[in-house]
Amino acid sequence: MKGKLFLTYFARLKYVPKEYKTCRISRTVPNGINLDYLFPNLYPTKLLLSFYKSNKIDFNEYTQRYLEHALTVGQPDILNIKEKLDNGENLVLVCYEKNHLCHRFILGSIFEHLGYEVNEIWKNWLVS
Repeated sequence: MKGKLFLTYFARLKYVPKEYKTCRISRTVPNGINLDYLFPNLYPTKLLLSFYKSNKIDFNEYTQRYLEHALTVGQPDILNIKEKLDNGENLVLVCYEKNHLCHRFILGSIFEHLGYEVNEIWKNWLVS
């Protein structure tokens, strides 16, 4: 059975079930945070982040450039994540951005396209 992919940011890590494996996809992490896996080939480049955060490019351009990066430089990490999901692991991609204009959602769309279930972790999302 395939694992599921989840998306969240650092402030929501407290809502992630302990059995899920957390995956670093950001250049840095807050002090005291330990994640299970890191995928450095999926970090946005400093230049790309700089252009986006300084409004030199819009989110559409950021998405195009990040997709190009993820599907070339990031390919080994994408294959690694895919293998872990295929082996039944539930993974959580974690970065800083609170909003949806973020590379974790771009990555989520890649994995949805590959046929994986992708969800976002919200506060109290497991409460039934």
